[in-house]
Amino acid sequence: MININKMLSQLKNKKIIIFGAGKIGKSLISLLKELDIKIHYIWDNNATKCDKIEDFTITKPYLNLENKSDYIVLITIYAQEVSKKIYQELLENNFENIIYEKEKLNALFYDTCKDKLNQKKYLFNLNKCHLCPVSKDINHRCDIYDNFIEEELTSNKKKKKFGITIPSMGLLVSNKCNLKCIGCNQLRDKYTTDNYLDISYEDIISDMKRISTHVDLIEKVVVVGGEAMLHKNISDILNALLNTDNIGIIQFITNGTIIPKNDEIFKLLSNHKVKVEISSYEDYISKKLNNNVMNFINKLKEYKVNYDYVRTLQWFDFGDFKFRNYDEQTLSRVYDSCCFISNDLFNGQLHKCARSAFATHLSIIEDLDYVDIRNTEENLTENIKKFLQNKKPKICQYCNGTSSLVIPAGQQKESI
Repeated sequence: MININKMLSQLKNKKIIIFGAGKIGKSLISLLKELDIKIHYIWDNNATKCDKIEDFTITKPYLNLENKSDYIVLITIYAQEVSKKIYQELLENNFENIIYEKEKLNALFYDTCKDKLNQKKYLFNLNKCHLCPVSKDINHRCDIYDNFIEEELTSNKKKKKFGITIPSMGLLVSNKCNLKCIGCNQLRDKYTTDNYLDISYEDIISDMKRISTHVDLIEKVVVVGGEAMLHKNISDILNALLNTDNIGIIQFITNGTIIPKNDEIFKLLSNHKVKVEISSYEDYISKKLNNNVMNFINKLKEYKVNYDYVRTLQWFDFGDFKFRNYDEQTLSRVYDSCCFISNDLFNGQLHKCARSAFATHLSIIEDLDYVDIRNTEENLTENIKKFLQNKKPKICQYCNGTSSLVIPAGQQKESI
């Protein structure tokens, strides 16, 4: 049991260092500000590429800091293998007070919101909840987030019929992309034009309908590609999702380099249930494409779309598809520590992740783990339930997981 009061006392009596200026780091800065806890430093290994957060300048770790016992370091890296590596390095440099376990930070986020809820002071904020690590934890759900999604963002008021909620589900509408990033989770660097697949609007919506009618709730659908804006019917797809009774939030991921000619998509993206995330690879794409991104953002602003511009600096190196022969314990660790369990639907198949979906499509791996949505006439609900409960999927035997191995994000296989 995590003692929140003890943790708060420790935070208030130490000088705070936040290690990691990503999404969780930003959320933690906001939380500590609410709690009137002063932050002294924000560190990041990629500090030179990090923008300022509020009034804070991000710096690289200063391991020769004096009076280290006066400080407490909060490591905000979601991938636990990376957090442990940073933790060990800090210990070796004589830092005494370190919190790296996501369970502890999650408890701090959750208990703060729970207190507000009990005092009737809680206001749901889609931006905050979307960034909050508690809502993304595959092992422990946030009932505050879950209840709000179900009660306020869906029109499905029926009693639970199936006993199945999908916390987050990816909808891979296409495997086409105008970029070819090395190490892409969607395996874009392994594609040729012969591998492109145009999934029809009718098939996509039919697949989604089959799933949505066999589960109680899909809290979040993440629309992604390839590059989702390349699908000729993307407006129709988004409209259909917005009109599905038991779908809550819709996250739309794009590289922002393609500006739709029809403004209808921007009207749909302005819906209060939609969050757009732009993955920026500005160092590796042409000036023309960077200008497109800025013009795309201006369009989002014009239509008052809720969006995040994410300067992605590093990706995990998931490695090749050789069989790893992990033992049971290691396999569980690889799965439990992964932050890419996305329950992705591609071409009628529900996979644990995009790597699984696209490797199957490219015949790099044999058929593993997925649910065949189109050809399962009976027991689809039971198959989806077993799929969600599977914590040792075979696909993880062909992956490094979210280890400490990283590569530059967005580096192109060919000049663009």
